[in-house]
Amino acid sequence: MKELTARTHHTGVIRRRVFPVSLSKPIPGEDGPSNLPIYHPEDGAKMGNLICTLGTAGLAMLKVDHGYRDLVSLSDTVVTPRRPFWDRK
Repeated sequence: MKELTARTHHTGVIRRRVFPVSLSKPIPGEDGPSNLPIYHPEDGAKMGNLICTLGTAGLAMLKVDHGYRDLVSLSDTVVTPRRPFWDRK
């Protein structure tokens, strides 16, 4: 977090952000995922990391320029970014 704060302070640009996400199905595991990579389904570019989940809800660190499109997949699980309540217009 210190690195993100320092980079924002010096450049004024935020490239990644924590987004609430919905999953098409729960990810198996006793403690849930820990920094599982999320890839774009069409070109395979890495879009971010799935930080934590609870059932079909979770948090992911995603690139801000991705927006809220349903284009991100994690292996065979579709990850859908949701607009946070503080960002609704």
